[in-house]
Amino acid sequence: MQIPSNNNAYWGCLLLLSSLCCFTAAATLQCPTDVIYLESVAPPTLITLKVGNSYLLGPGLFVLANTGEVAADEVLCVTGQDRSGVPAGVTRLVSPLSPLGDNSTQLHFTQYGGLLQVGNLQLQGRAGSSSSGGGGVLIKRSKDGSDDGQAATFVAKLVTFKSNSPRAVANDDDTTASLTFANCAFIDNVYDTWGCDENRGWFCYFLGPPGAAGVTTASNVTFKGSTVFRRNSWGALYAASPVTVTFEGSLLVADNTKQPAYRNAMAFDDLTSTDGAGLFASGAAHLLFLGAAVFRNNTGAGGCGLALRGAKATFQSSRTVQFLANRGSYGPAINSYNASIAFNGPVLVTGNTALWGAGGALYLEFSDVTFNAAATVYNNTLNGCTVGLSCTLLLLLPDFDDGCAGGAMWIQGSHVTHNELATYQSNVARASSFGGAVAIFPYAFGSKQANSSFTANKMVAFIGNEGPIGGAIYTESDVTFAAGAQFISNSATAQDGSGGVVHVCGNSTLAFGGPVTFRNNSASRGGAVTITPGAWWPNATTTRMVFSGSSSSSSCWMGNTATTAAGGAALRIEAYGSALFGTTAPHNFGSNLAGSGNSAVEQDITVLDKGWFTCNSRSFAGSFSIEGNVCAARCAGKAVCKCPFGQVFVPVQCSCQRIAAASPSPKPSTSPKPSPSPKPCGL
Repeated sequence: MQIPSNNNAYWGCLLLLSSLCCFTAAATLQCPTDVIYLESVAPPTLITLKVGNSYLLGPGLFVLANTGEVAADEVLCVTGQDRSGVPAGVTRLVSPLSPLGDNSTQLHFTQYGGLLQVGNLQLQGRAGSSSSGGGGVLIKRSKDGSDDGQAATFVAKLVTFKSNSPRAVANDDDTTASLTFANCAFIDNVYDTWGCDENRGWFCYFLGPPGAAGVTTASNVTFKGSTVFRRNSWGALYAASPVTVTFEGSLLVADNTKQPAYRNAMAFDDLTSTDGAGLFASGAAHLLFLGAAVFRNNTGAGGCGLALRGAKATFQSSRTVQFLANRGSYGPAINSYNASIAFNGPVLVTGNTALWGAGGALYLEFSDVTFNAAATVYNNTLNGCTVGLSCTLLLLLPDFDDGCAGGAMWIQGSHVTHNELATYQSNVARASSFGGAVAIFPYAFGSKQANSSFTANKMVAFIGNEGPIGGAIYTESDVTFAAGAQFISNSATAQDGSGGVVHVCGNSTLAFGGPVTFRNNSASRGGAVTITPGAWWPNATTTRMVFSGSSSSSSCWMGNTATTAAGGAALRIEAYGSALFGTTAPHNFGSNLAGSGNSAVEQDITVLDKGWFTCNSRSFAGSFSIEGNVCAARCAGKAVCKCPFGQVFVPVQCSCQRIAAASPSPKPSTSPKPSPSPKPCGL
């Protein structure tokens, strides 16, 4: 055993090495207790690490003379001088310098079984240098591809994997291997073995083994303590088989990129996804988050924070999960296909931007997303479209992934459920798009049919959202607010914008089971709600708005505006559309104005030919000016209905009150300046 001159430092590092061994899964394989100490006297120091040994590296820069190889029943343990709370790289172990183009001989380590442990150091490759790459750890079940019957055990504690290429840690085929990381960081790693077809540049595929620049795994992985993925190029984590990846502590996924050369590039197969600059999971993989998680400022195509393909993600922690300022297209925060996501703690989704495509933050197709705690979806943006779609194109070309809708969320053939309070605020869909906050569509193509739904079992608020059509929500599927909702200051901004809050289109139902408020929303037509089947839905008589009829299912409509005369300042019902108001709870209308400037008039409800609304009896085509409860007996069958004698409408109570308790009504808000838009369903 070689003992360093600084005995205190030696014994301290020996304790660290001993603690590292505690993570070993296989009791029969342990780090040798005799430790070889190596100093970097004249950096860089060239070293050779041999199996069967425990090494303790001093501060400084070390370069491997060759790749360390660990086979079945063999052990290699290496630890350095890095500490928590101080900058990484006190001890740096650099990959071998081998001929250009020969990445296989530039790895730090290869492992074919046995035990490999590294700790308290920076494992550094050569990405970005004159070398073609190199560095990292490759794990396989055997050297020749056969199964040697022994699973590999890999342990990393307080290790920074930096500038490795093409993959920092990759388990290609050892499905029973044990991978454990504790307080590790993956920074500036580069995956560069991918390319695009020369003749069809939008088809991209792996040129080398599949994976991500950070961690690629074919077996279960556990991340303990704090985990950081930062500034990795072409993905942070890749799991494409039925494995479980568990983050037991805090997780930061930030500033990672995955950007193909062509904006509309797509995968050649299911493995080579151009989505997932951060975490990518497919093949029935399960990502389990037990601590706080932050996905921030990742850029690329879709799912820059998290991309799922036939996989599952569970956020179990009571700490807030945050998706912040991710940029790309088709759900820069989350892109999910045929997957399920459960948020069991609070969620904050804010500042994400889709430069084109659909879903300013989330893009969901054939997926289920459940929010079991409070959710805040704030200030997300869909900037524009490559192709503006309408109901027509969505029916004919649902597989053409260019939906262009949903300032915060695109939902197709998918189901979103809120089981706690939620707020959608200041989300924006620009240009020729629909749904300022949420856009919801069924999937119907050939024999494949899939409904969508948006269900809120607790109160939900939509505040200050903007979209050309459907200021807050554009839907062609069922939307249910079981406990009520608040819709305040949303706007449909297109010149012929419809549904300042909700544009209900196609074979769908907008249902309420609790108190609802529509205040100060605006559009060209349907200042708050537009109900229209649309010409492309043959079975269109089911397009409707329904209040449950319970004593709590009341509604308040006031301060809403439509810039078009006879546009329906609060509610617009087009041919074959309907609204069913319950009679147990009141449905009060205050001052809602249609028209512009001095020509604006009170016009709460507009019903076109073959449309209708009902309390106890149907009211058909026409314009209705209501003061107070539209379902009051005095208003039955009347186009104009005022408060009873001796009463006035009081905005604070949103109801008719005796004159002694009355207060003046505020002026309604003015609508925003309209902008051009295509014509979706019913326009």
